[in-house]
Amino acid sequence: MRLAKFLGALGRSMITAGVLVLLFVVYQLWGTGLHEARAQHSLSDEFAQLLRTATTTIPTTTTLPAASKS
Repeated sequence: MRLAKFLGALGRSMITAGVLVLLFVVYQLWGTGLHEARAQHSLSDEFAQLLRTATTTIPTTTTLPAASKS
């Protein structure tokens, strides 16, 4: 009788551990992907805003001094 209770408890524990590992794998595959997608979207919006507010300057051409001949 004791052995049956022990094996039943062990079985439930193993099933619980398996479910927890499965949930962790699901989080690693899809949860982190969703978080990464949100972060990339936010960075894309921030970059687009930066481009809208940036000013464009055209560099002027300068002449370099002539090298002296020896």
